[in-house]
Amino acid sequence: MPSLAGLAVLVGLGFHSVEGSPTYGKNRGSVCGLNRIRTPRRFIQRRRAGEDSDDWYGFLKKQSNKEGGGEKSRGEGGGETPEDERRRLYGMDPVPVNDPNFKVDNPFRKLSPQELLKSKEDRESEIDQMADDYEKDFKDFDWTQTDTEVNVYIPIYDPSITPMDIEIVQKSRNKLDIRVFDQPLTQSPLALEVIPDSTYWFLDELEGKRCIHIVLEKRDKDRIWPYLFLEEDIEPTLEITDRVYMDIDIDGDRIGRIVIGVFGEDVPKTSKNFLALSEGSSGTFKGRNMHYKGTRFHKIIPNFILQAGDFANGDGSGKGSIFGPTFKDENFRIRHMEAGVVTMANAGRDSNGAQFMITLQPSSWLDMKHVAFGKVIEGMDVVQKIAKMGSSTGEPLGEVLIADCGILPFFSA
Repeated sequence: MPSLAGLAVLVGLGFHSVEGSPTYGKNRGSVCGLNRIRTPRRFIQRRRAGEDSDDWYGFLKKQSNKEGGGEKSRGEGGGETPEDERRRLYGMDPVPVNDPNFKVDNPFRKLSPQELLKSKEDRESEIDQMADDYEKDFKDFDWTQTDTEVNVYIPIYDPSITPMDIEIVQKSRNKLDIRVFDQPLTQSPLALEVIPDSTYWFLDELEGKRCIHIVLEKRDKDRIWPYLFLEEDIEPTLEITDRVYMDIDIDGDRIGRIVIGVFGEDVPKTSKNFLALSEGSSGTFKGRNMHYKGTRFHKIIPNFILQAGDFANGDGSGKGSIFGPTFKDENFRIRHMEAGVVTMANAGRDSNGAQFMITLQPSSWLDMKHVAFGKVIEGMDVVQKIAKMGSSTGEPLGEVLIADCGILPFFSA
């Protein structure tokens, strides 16, 4: 995986939307709402030096009026208390300024005498260390795409970081600059171009966890992004890390064995799922054994593909994987360039489960849509025998069963 294989923003104020006042906005160049106007290190230094936070609050309020079209636009008669504005800007409940039990470091809290006595050197050293620690933890991010957008989700962990510590700028069509404590966390251009003026971000939740949600509008609509950053465009190693065998029966007669080499280095998550289902080591899913043994090839289209692996229903309608009902596309680095490529079957983007396919010819139309993770290294003659049981509709002409399967010792005799 590349160095950016995951963005993990450790931001932690209660970034939830207040009803009627979502915590997001949209501006030219990328940055949303008041988050556009920050200078993280300078802000922290000023805050810790004990300078009057009312100056900052007034500055933020002035900028908010600019962005929101004036104070009257935010409430009946223009009335909005400081507590209401704090909720709107930072998604946090009002807290007494001198409350000793309030632990989150925020720009409205009065500093204690001990904090004011900290030397300038200590403060700068602490800021540098926080930035360094943050960069080390910048590793878990998630992203999805639609026909028109790319959505990036950056988890929030550390409650000591405020919105003022984050800066997100869309510098050009393919350059997204993400900074925390003024430290750049992205160096690689985006995989494809976006429309800079349409980029925005807001504070959201993903699977019950707080995150920063960045929305990028694709310049080329309907084009699938194979990865998020250009540095992830690396050639697959195609190194076989594991071997899976499948003994095949047709109408009760054993016809031979297929051995599949798995590219665990290139697609580790997809490979892990396939190996676990081949070995039957992951228990049950909705009362069904998660094992390929005893399942059948339910779709066979000559000169195209063989499809199998539905342990739930046996007809292609079942879901289930070791990660849940479905899991996301890992990457599309491996191409369908020849017969015998083993690839995931799906029902659309990010809908992988247990079902897999074996190609019967080069199938470039599957590229960027299906995650390939292995190839047949022994038993292509068995694959061709299975193909003869197919039809133009895909309905098999007989029962083609995976009678047994498992993981072979690596390259043993």
